[in-house]
Amino acid sequence: YDCNAGFANWQAGWSLPKKQFCCHKMGRGCEPLPPPDPFNCAVDWLSWGTSWTPAKKAWCCAHHHKGCGTPPPTPMYDCNAGFANWKAGWSAEKKAWCCKHRGRGCQAST
Repeated sequence: YDCNAGFANWQAGWSLPKKQFCCHKMGRGCEPLPPPDPFNCAVDWLSWGTSWTPAKKAWCCAHHHKGCGTPPPTPMYDCNAGFANWKAGWSAEKKAWCCKHRGRGCQAST
């Protein structure tokens, strides 16, 4: 392709293969890149209900179907916190809840 021919009207006058060739080889006829997304919907995803702004919720819902509707309720206990020492460090209530809901901290039956 001649990347000088028709350059004054490249957006309307060049074929897609010519645009791709000339952009790659000569840096001419390159389509502008779209602007970056205003929000990263992966950041704070696990706590979106409390950590995202209303604008981020609306944008992520509309564009990525994330952050829509009512967030799930916060679990009663964090079953990862203190798990290394759960037998001695957790209350009986936390052990029962985590065993029932997360399968963690279950007492072995004898």
